[in-house]
Amino acid sequence: MFDTESSARTSEYDLNTETVDLVEKIEDDLGNALTVEFVSMLKALLALQFQREVALESTPMDELEKYGEVEFTTLLADAIEYCDDRERSGSLKDGLRAWLSTSNENQGCRNLAQALNSVLLDFHEKEIGEGPDFLYVCNGREEINEQKSCSIGKPGIIDLTLAHLGRLLPGNKHLSFSQRVDTINDQQGKLENVWMSVLEEERFYWGDISHCWELRRSTVLSKRDLHELDQKYEAMNDTALCGESFKASSGRADHRSPPSRAEVDVALDIPWLAKRSREDNSDDTRGNKRQKVERRDFETSEDQKENVSPETQCALYAAQLLRSKRNCTHAIVVLLTDNWLSLRWYDAQGTIATFPIDIAAQLPLVVVMIVLFQRFGDRMRGIGDFKLEGEVDGRNFRLSILDTARSGWKLMGATATHRVERPLVASHCVQNSHATVTDDPLLPDQALLKLSWREEVRDCEGAIIQTARERVVKCLGDNAGDVLNHLPDIGDFEDYSLFSTRHIRELLGLGTEGACVPSALFSEQLVPLKDVHLDESPARMWEIIRCHYLLWQIGIAHGDISLSNLMVRTSYDGVTHFAVLNDFDLATIMELGQKNELVKIGQDIPDLSGKVAIVTGATAGIGKETAKELLAHNAKVYLGARNREKGEKAIHELKLETGKEGILLELDLSDLKSVKDAAEVFQSKETSLHMLFNNAGVMAPPTEQVTAQGYDMQFGTNVLGHFYFTKLLIPTLLDTAKSTPDWKPRIIHTSSVVSSLASPLDFNTLKDGPARRSKGPRWLYKQSKLANIMVSNELARRFGEQGIISASVNPGNIRTELRRHMSPTVENILGYLTLYPVQLGALTQLWAGTSDEGRSMNGKYLVPWARYGRPNPAALDEMANNELWKWLEEQVDKHSGSE
Repeated sequence: MFDTESSARTSEYDLNTETVDLVEKIEDDLGNALTVEFVSMLKALLALQFQREVALESTPMDELEKYGEVEFTTLLADAIEYCDDRERSGSLKDGLRAWLSTSNENQGCRNLAQALNSVLLDFHEKEIGEGPDFLYVCNGREEINEQKSCSIGKPGIIDLTLAHLGRLLPGNKHLSFSQRVDTINDQQGKLENVWMSVLEEERFYWGDISHCWELRRSTVLSKRDLHELDQKYEAMNDTALCGESFKASSGRADHRSPPSRAEVDVALDIPWLAKRSREDNSDDTRGNKRQKVERRDFETSEDQKENVSPETQCALYAAQLLRSKRNCTHAIVVLLTDNWLSLRWYDAQGTIATFPIDIAAQLPLVVVMIVLFQRFGDRMRGIGDFKLEGEVDGRNFRLSILDTARSGWKLMGATATHRVERPLVASHCVQNSHATVTDDPLLPDQALLKLSWREEVRDCEGAIIQTARERVVKCLGDNAGDVLNHLPDIGDFEDYSLFSTRHIRELLGLGTEGACVPSALFSEQLVPLKDVHLDESPARMWEIIRCHYLLWQIGIAHGDISLSNLMVRTSYDGVTHFAVLNDFDLATIMELGQKNELVKIGQDIPDLSGKVAIVTGATAGIGKETAKELLAHNAKVYLGARNREKGEKAIHELKLETGKEGILLELDLSDLKSVKDAAEVFQSKETSLHMLFNNAGVMAPPTEQVTAQGYDMQFGTNVLGHFYFTKLLIPTLLDTAKSTPDWKPRIIHTSSVVSSLASPLDFNTLKDGPARRSKGPRWLYKQSKLANIMVSNELARRFGEQGIISASVNPGNIRTELRRHMSPTVENILGYLTLYPVQLGALTQLWAGTSDEGRSMNGKYLVPWARYGRPNPAALDEMANNELWKWLEEQVDKHSGSE
């Protein structure tokens, strides 16, 4: 759920979004959470702590697993001894009884915090804990303050180090740990009043805690269940204590298993007890039935929590924890619903949750968890020690992230850049025949420290720029300045592999695809190109175009040319400017001479025998390349073509290349009658459709051109024609979804990077008239490409649950016939200097349309090359998407009988 911007494998939104939208999107993403056994998580955390805080380097997996197993066995033995000692564990068990038997949530929360602190106190004196001392505090309503907080409700219990507690109880700094525990426990109910007297600037923030507890109550436990706290845990075997199902040594006959997520009854807000309650109420004949209590019977002031599930609430807490510190690496949230406890881990790759355990029947495991938290140092508390070193005028500087620096984490995981008040390494412009030269050192007032989480398999941004510089010097000689003057100056860069999200997943035996690693670099502070005087823009743009072209020639594909990545460097004299191509985080290093493709197109496409596909606009460009790969992998491919002659020519050429023959489907998307005829022809021949690539499009034709029914040519072809074609084929797609459960039919909508520049739709411009004619062709094109994404998202919402996958794609800046309406001068500059080969344009939509991963792409927006991206926010407006859908339906209904 918390994927990085570079890998971005889940939905896209940030913490400034409305809370209601956040809740909806989080709940959608929770379906991708991984689930593991509670004991497995404890062992993995022990091993991860050893690697991060003891070994301080990558350790062989077998050694880590062995360490985790041995340490867990030791801790479990200590925990069982503690739980079976009535004197030592009396406070813990009394607190748990109070939590489980009271209907007053606030009082139960205080009792629970006291119980947890008793464990910390006992093991603190046994010197098992190694991390910074902390205590649990029952969280008063105002105790955690954060501007623009995304949370609904508040965590019931938080952990605060003694240093932070000193701000809450400033007069108790001289007390011992034991005395602090007594003081906190005595004042749990009064802390809120104490808190309100603390100065505003001294309030606690999410960055002051490392983990928190979400508490939910729905049932008062029976005497029988509370009696389990008095059993001898030593008498239980490992399977009984640690397994999914267990039987207490008392000989009780029922084998209780924690309910699965499928058994959660979110509507009743009783997520773990639906099955358990039915079993207990049905087989207990001794009058000690579990007492079912309605939520309204509990005394609580947190009515807002009723609106979200506990899993969603935990994710909201995690989002706050992750964004509270710029160097935050992960978040941990404990979910306790009555007697069922689960542990939840959040990082840049997603969420890992444990199956719940019964805190009464499996109490020693709870103790192990608390002791494990107690021994965590800063790195396991989610604080990464990210440092960079650089040299300025012969002096070394070490840059680190201040603890007070707030994070740029978004819920999709990326961290924004952070400015550091430090000079950057001295840099000189390289003399060449094309650029003004200055020998003045470039020492900006501010350096830029950028920390981000990137997909581990991708090249590091700093390494890409370094490789580019090395190749430029080697390959361009005297012309090296044509590139070097226009690359960012990097002072230092580093990956922090110890914090890779891969490690915990390997320890848990989970898949590591999409593993992310924190990566930092610091560089000069640049000025956006848009801020440069208009007179200078043409010269600066030419520098960017030339730099981009030369990088491509030496095997560096930038991959993300957009206005936000075009910057300007101002020299020391404050007058001379050099354009800079910035943000290489999505760039790729190719082998020298590898100019035609970044990856071998088609190498990951499965055998498509028996699959039927339609590709619109298949006579040239991306559509033709898509059809070629589908044919090469044995799909039956219909080539949608407006011009029969061009269609037949394309089929002939593809047969020569692949040995397979496509099928012509005459289709003019600018004429709704032709669209209907094409759909009927296809359905007369086929009963299945596995892939529909809505790829065809027109770009910037003369304004006077309109469709056969009088719509704007670009909107009518790119949007309305495809909408009608898809609508007519929906029955076939639904039949396919039912008949091939192992394959979800996909509809791939080809959009464009310019969709991000479009304004919200203006319905007055969709048909010919004064409003439309007042807009330029490029404006109308951007609007149509935004509408492609809106239709895709609405289709995903309407038909996703019926087995149809709908995704939209930005294919990249590709050299195709789509730009045929541009002036020859502009086309020549773009075509040969900034555009990528057509093979790459097909890559992303082939990924969506053919890969196994495509099954989970419903409603996604994909970007070059085969990555998840973030669309124009206007495309995420469900009301606007629905309004467009209804408008489109009205148009096709209006013409369906009279085309």
